[in-house]
Amino acid sequence: MDFVKNVRPFVRDVVNIFDVGSAPTQTHVGLVTFSDRHHLEFHLNGHATKQDTLAAIMNMPRIIGSTNTSDALRFVTDEMFTRRHGSRDDVAHVAVVLTDGRSQDFEATRSAAQAARDSGIHIFAIGVGDGVDKTELYDIASDPSDNFVFHVTDFHALGSIKNQLADKACKVTTTRPDIATSTVTLPTSKTSTTKTSTVLPTRIVTSESTTRTFAEPSTTVTTPLTTILICSVQIVLTPTSLCRPSSSSSGCDGPADLVFVVDSSSSIWSMDFEKHVRPFVRDVVNIFDVGSAPTQTHVGLVTFSDRHHLEFHLNGHATKQDTLAAIMNMPRIIGNTNTSEAIRFVTDEMFTSRHGSRDDVAHVAVVLTDGKSQDFEATRSAAQAARDSGIHIFAIGVGDGVDKTELYDIASDPSDNFVFQVTDFQALGSIKNQLADNACKVTTTRPAIATSTVTLPTSKTSTTKTSTVLPTRIVTSESTTRTSAETSTTVTTPMTVHNIQGDQDLGYKTCGGKPADVYFVLDSSASIDISDFNDEVLGFVRNISEIFDIGDKKTRVGVMSFSDNPHPVIGLNAFSNLLELQSAVNPDAIPFLAGGTNTAAAIKHARERGFAPEVARPEVAHVMIIITDGQSRNPMETIIEAEAAKQAGIYVFAIGVGSDVDQRELTTIASAPHEDFVFNVTDFRALATIKNLLAIRTCKLVPQDRPNKDKKNCDLENGKIMFVFDSVTMGLSHTRSITSSLGNVMTSLAEQTNHLLAGVKMHSCWSNTDIPLTEGTLMDKALASQNEALYPRLAALMKDVRLKTLVKRGDLNNGHRVMVVLLDESSIERTSDVIAEAKRAKFSGVEVFVVSIGDVSNRVVRQIASTPHDRHVLRVAEPGQLGKLTGEITTRLCGGESGQPIKLPP
Repeated sequence: MDFVKNVRPFVRDVVNIFDVGSAPTQTHVGLVTFSDRHHLEFHLNGHATKQDTLAAIMNMPRIIGSTNTSDALRFVTDEMFTRRHGSRDDVAHVAVVLTDGRSQDFEATRSAAQAARDSGIHIFAIGVGDGVDKTELYDIASDPSDNFVFHVTDFHALGSIKNQLADKACKVTTTRPDIATSTVTLPTSKTSTTKTSTVLPTRIVTSESTTRTFAEPSTTVTTPLTTILICSVQIVLTPTSLCRPSSSSSGCDGPADLVFVVDSSSSIWSMDFEKHVRPFVRDVVNIFDVGSAPTQTHVGLVTFSDRHHLEFHLNGHATKQDTLAAIMNMPRIIGNTNTSEAIRFVTDEMFTSRHGSRDDVAHVAVVLTDGKSQDFEATRSAAQAARDSGIHIFAIGVGDGVDKTELYDIASDPSDNFVFQVTDFQALGSIKNQLADNACKVTTTRPAIATSTVTLPTSKTSTTKTSTVLPTRIVTSESTTRTSAETSTTVTTPMTVHNIQGDQDLGYKTCGGKPADVYFVLDSSASIDISDFNDEVLGFVRNISEIFDIGDKKTRVGVMSFSDNPHPVIGLNAFSNLLELQSAVNPDAIPFLAGGTNTAAAIKHARERGFAPEVARPEVAHVMIIITDGQSRNPMETIIEAEAAKQAGIYVFAIGVGSDVDQRELTTIASAPHEDFVFNVTDFRALATIKNLLAIRTCKLVPQDRPNKDKKNCDLENGKIMFVFDSVTMGLSHTRSITSSLGNVMTSLAEQTNHLLAGVKMHSCWSNTDIPLTEGTLMDKALASQNEALYPRLAALMKDVRLKTLVKRGDLNNGHRVMVVLLDESSIERTSDVIAEAKRAKFSGVEVFVVSIGDVSNRVVRQIASTPHDRHVLRVAEPGQLGKLTGEITTRLCGGESGQPIKLPP
């Protein structure tokens, strides 16, 4: 799921920044993936156009196995950067290594990276998650590490570094041996500048003046490019090689009122505050054109612990120099983390005219914290009030002590732009340019200002842009809406912000009669008010249908609702004109159901019945639009069914309504990139504000390749697999870790099978364990009796799965049947029962795998698992390590061979 949802889109988005093509004046791109060994996807001369290159990236396969980084680096050095494969001597050679784990041979990787750098290759190293070795990242990357090493907390966070990575890559120095002094044209997106290179001594100087020695004199040319590619990249120094200018180097496109809200509580070590927090705020502020003039950015600073502490207001300092000096004198005041009080003060006092705030510029607050606030609800409420007043809030979390949910509740939408999380305070430096860049791109939304012309200055130049009066709803690039009381003026900066005007006929201009099969899947559960469903949800379907060109040979629309079960109403082939379709979308034909939220069943029905081969047209795009206001009843099944739909070639849009939706589930359900396929609105009335944008994105989709029904990459094809563990004995924390890891395994299996049924059995709560009011003298006997009944029920769960799911009578499915038993020492207190049930399953033709967590007897594990044991037994020290074994588990379940039994260290 991470590979499909985040890795491919990240590579694609970075490549898209470059002027890519086969011409000598364009950037050439190559791609290598690696696991046990390298896998060439395409050479630098593999594709002639950017379109073909991007398409190849989005088809990049995921190849499971171990992490042989050194082999991949050697291949890139020896084969990718060669003339016969499209490499050129007169341009920069750049490699980007992306990994989520340690290499299998540290010394070999270090040696291979050194050889690559010695050959003139500039290497960026990107580490994802806690499994990477930071020391190894530094050994792989070029110097200085501040420019060439990136570390993000998870794959979802990759999107937060793509612009910064592009900026760094564009600034790479061209160092190629044996090149005489020459003149090279250096491009930007609008202009080009000519500079003369110079023969330097034997040391090659990078953009940050860190040195490496070559045997012969070299030429160093500095380039202002802003681009980056994966694994193998060449940057061309010509005017047609367009890169986006970096705000970190050129300043912002407009003034702003910028307030930093800095946690100063006891949990922050004084050295971290002095060495990292103060310099981080200073460096970010230094990017802006700061001063007291109307055309400059004004800066304010508030720290907080038990309460807020005003350091200085927006009009507190007249010059940048004074502002930076005050930041470096910011005191650390220990105490608790009263985030809500600080945010309220910023809203009520900082952004006021008497303290230097202005009505015609963006109001931006940056909240930096390393822990949970002392009052979650108060913080959420204070942040909502701040955003409602027009303040754009960035939330930065440092370390493991922060609450990610709270960061999202504090920050503005979309979270990809406004939420940052780093592993420690030292890592703050890695996000400063990206934060400044995102802050520069914020849309200015201030109430009650007529259409006007505003001059937007940078530190060097100024640009005039005209603002436009828009309706009262402002829709961001993630389509989350907030309503202001009066008409707003939006001054658009280069940020990708969509101002959707509800009454404009944008859809017809974009669709142009382009055909598609569109199927609406509408949540009709009890958490939704009946009037919201009848008026807003059904109204939304009717209104967006007007934007499509409805007809048998054009766009066709189907509709179903769901609660406990799917409720199909309108098939794709039911209506051939708009009026008939709209008449059928009414509360009488589509009644409100109430009940639970069985999203998985609804998606499955839409895939199997709504888009059945005899109904859906193979030559048009298949689009599923899901609208829901809450979490699904069974998140694991929902993940499986959503992945199956996408594997079937269906584009899936996920629309979340209100604050009770599970954002992670929405992004898992939706197609990639989630920036295009996930929408959030505050309430059902706000659905109307996204209909045009949703219609436009739907109209732009093209038919996807349908899966090859004859393909069979896995022994589980047409089979059943059940994961079994006792959630009661495992505990809540371990259960969450296990279910999260199993979701990744399910996704990986779905990529390698055309049809697989999978499920999880984990609930084993005891019945009749309560003791009513009893005479005190009898309580000992009652408790003793209950203690005898409280025993692990893993064997009972295995039996239930065997008889009711895998080996049930009358089942005509003869596919492979697999049971994966996850257990720890507490789960097998009644060892003989578990072993006996495992034997019965194996006798019935069920293949049994065991995932042993912690110190469990090897003799017991081997009696439970099928043979050979090397393939059917995996060991981990604790459940959190399961995520690192997704590829290994998938390989074994699909029938692949494995080396030695895996046992991760504690």
